[in-house]
Amino acid sequence: MKDEARILGSIPEGSRLVALSRAGEAVDIAGVGRVDRALGDGRTGRRAFAIGGADALPAAVLDRAESTWASRR
Repeated sequence: MKDEARILGSIPEGSRLVALSRAGEAVDIAGVGRVDRALGDGRTGRRAFAIGGADALPAAVLDRAESTWASRR
């Protein structure tokens, strides 16, 4: 609960959140370079990225994210 509040509280208001998690859609570096298209609707504005650590991202952060990506292996 403490981690999710800290993470969610640090996202600037109006930002679009992308979660980086092992459980996400596999993308490579070229996919990351096409953020607007990957998010699907072409809206502009700030982006915020939440990066999961060894314990992964809290469920509330994943729920808030517009998209969840994983690195392609």
